[in-house]
Formats: sequence, C-alpha cells, structure tokens
Amino acid sequence: MNGFLLKTFQKEKSELMRYARNALKKDRRLNLRISERDLTELQKKAISKGLPYQTYVSSIIHKFVSGKLVEVKN
Repeated sequence: MNGFLLKTFQKEKSELMRYARNALKKDRRLNLRISERDLTELQKKAISKGLPYQTYVSSIIHKFVSGKLVEVKN
C-alpha cells in the first residue's frame, strides 16, 4: 500500500509542478498581501505536497483560471 501512496504522491506533485510551470513563465510578478495565518496554512500544505509554497500558490491560481479548481458547496 505504501508503494501506491508514493506513486499517487509523486503523480500529484508532478502535476502541480507542471501546472505551476505552465501557469507562470516567470515573466510577471504578483505582489499580494494575505493574512499571516493564511500564509502559514499555505506553507504547511505546500510542505505536505513537497513543493515550495510559491509553486503551490501558482498551481492553485492556474487551476482556478483554467477551470480545474472548483468550489465545493457544502
């Protein structure tokens, strides 16, 4: 089962990295003010996925603008 989890983790990490590369070609800069709490949570989630938090944020933005990130209604 650990092999399955590792493959799933590696696939998700690879996908997030691809999203981030495609989303931002590093030709534009975005300065954003967010709460310290939100930044800390983003950093924690990025660490759990094995990504730098800037890459993780870029992937989230890319998913959102491309329609792949949707809000889950409760």
